[in-house]
Amino acid sequence: MPELLEAFMAATTGSSRREGDISWTDIHEHGFLSPAVTSFASTSLSIDARTKWLATTRARLGFVYWNTLWYATGGGAWTEVKYNGHGIFLNNFSDSVSFSQNKGGWVAGGGAEWMFNPNLLFRAEYLYYKFDGANGVAPYVPAFGGLQPAFTWGDYNIQVVRFGATYKF
Repeated sequence: MPELLEAFMAATTGSSRREGDISWTDIHEHGFLSPAVTSFASTSLSIDARTKWLATTRARLGFVYWNTLWYATGGGAWTEVKYNGHGIFLNNFSDSVSFSQNKGGWVAGGGAEWMFNPNLLFRAEYLYYKFDGANGVAPYVPAFGGLQPAFTWGDYNIQVVRFGATYKF
């Protein structure tokens, strides 16, 4: 945190810095549709996506006012998403797909870091992560008349609010 303290001591109109972080999480998104085919009550589709970690490298640009660094932040974001899809179709035929993808996206947000005294800082931050969706084709052979069941996941958006404290020895 020496850069932050330097920003408090040296900045009168503005401050900037670069930072990176990694967060462990357990985000689980699930979707279910039944009936999957109109007029066929025995059909269904389920999909889910699970995220275990998020990483960023960001720039921060802000200004200092009343012992507080107010800033906007943005940059690159990375994660691994594990996807699963399962369908029950006509005549109780079922098929599944499962795969993982490392994804790159972007992150943007803002926050405030307040210097209570030269050794103690408190902060609050909001981050919005954006990752593209995914497609998975179920590996059924032979396919339905040349078609294979396909599962599609929409864009993956994550919103995070975090609070923290730093003590500088």
